[in-house]
Amino acid sequence: MKSRNRIVLGAAACAALLLAHASAMATVYVVDRSVGGGSVTGFIETDGTVGILLASNIVDWNLQVRNGAETVNMRGPLSGNDSQFGFVGIPIEATLDGNLTADFQGVAGAILFCVNQCNFGNPDWTFQGPSATDYTEFIRNFDSAPDQARSILIGTTEILGTVAVAPDSDGDGVPDDTDNCTFVPNGDQFDADGDGFGNLCDPDLNGDCIVNALDLGLLRVAFFSADPVADFNGDGVVNSVDLGLMRVLFFQAPGPNSTGSCP
Repeated sequence: MKSRNRIVLGAAACAALLLAHASAMATVYVVDRSVGGGSVTGFIETDGTVGILLASNIVDWNLQVRNGAETVNMRGPLSGNDSQFGFVGIPIEATLDGNLTADFQGVAGAILFCVNQCNFGNPDWTFQGPSATDYTEFIRNFDSAPDQARSILIGTTEILGTVAVAPDSDGDGVPDDTDNCTFVPNGDQFDADGDGFGNLCDPDLNGDCIVNALDLGLLRVAFFSADPVADFNGDGVVNSVDLGLMRVLFFQAPGPNSTGSCP
């Protein structure tokens, strides 16, 4: 069977249950690519659609394109709007495994990122073809340095970039920007009192933004009960383990969480 020609434009941590053409939150792909003696770095952002994309699904980009001697910036609608993107004939797909791919099967076409407009003489980063055996990736049309180009053989799959991964300081699988205990691993995000701080980092039982003797008194009242607010580790009983968790944060604020600490 004839192999399919693809250039991988990026990778994302994509949920396996997404369906083709489903819409999600925006996905940012980091670009870091060598082209001959030049390079392309930056990002490409989609609207999160999974499946075959339209040009309208590419919502932004911010790329530094170097030809070995000079650098130009190409910025999309949300980052400066000084360049143009387009593609024709070659399907671009966001796959369920998190890749953004351009499918080169011998179909004539091009993918272009161009300074200002995609006119002859303007700097661009382009994939186009096919020739008899390959497509060509170009960085070209700079004033004082030669164009850069590389051949992409038919049937190869090339990785252009990786997803921009959100920081996860405590390694619990929940990104810092949504984590209710930023530095304490709590993958279940259990928050019995609903105050935005997960139980594991919230021994502030009276909600005054400081863990102190008042909270210790409330913990004593709940000792050996199943009070979910005072059961910091969520094992179903308030006991010495929860007292130990309170000691760690004594005279401190609960958290922090994704929005910071208590006021």
